[in-house]
Amino acid sequence: LQRQADALARLPTEPPLDDDAGVIKLMVRTPDGSQHARRFAASDSVATLYDFVTSITGLASFLMATNYPRRVIPLSTLPLQDAGFRGRQEAVFVEPCKAPTAVPDQAVNDVDMQVDDAAWVPADAWGHARARWETIQDEALFTPDVMPVHALEPVLPTQVDGNKWGAQLHELESMGFVDRDLNVQILEKYQGRLLRVVNYLSELAVET
Repeated sequence: LQRQADALARLPTEPPLDDDAGVIKLMVRTPDGSQHARRFAASDSVATLYDFVTSITGLASFLMATNYPRRVIPLSTLPLQDAGFRGRQEAVFVEPCKAPTAVPDQAVNDVDMQVDDAAWVPADAWGHARARWETIQDEALFTPDVMPVHALEPVLPTQVDGNKWGAQLHELESMGFVDRDLNVQILEKYQGRLLRVVNYLSELAVET
């Protein structure tokens, strides 16, 4: 294989047998159970050891490890003497690694996130809740024994001198609604609920 030939070409010359100075002796055990002995210079890199294994096995992905004690020697440019090898003969094992499986990208369909405001209709429960809320607001405004709601107008008391809607009429006139007869008529219609009266008169003014 080309991979094996390339790895073999990168290997430095093996130190001579009659010179043990600065030499590390390794016994490499491959996954098929065979053993391969080689001498390395202490200054040779860990990558040199990996090239040696590739040249004899053709493996593309693997790790080197020792068993006693268990130690993994990852591929690096670190000198063998700095990677934990001390010169005596040591056994190292080749552990094949599974190549990561490519996960195909899942196609994501475009989703139309646009919301059609005109088509949206509140649920019945929401409509009932809104009506109930409006009723409570009106009662809070015009029931003397109910504490006024924060940010709402204070309760306007009903006068007892014959002018039934005196306070409400005064408030309406201060807002610019000066047709007293019309104001009384609408106050009667909405039982003095000023908020609804103001809304009605405002819409009426726009229409006219």
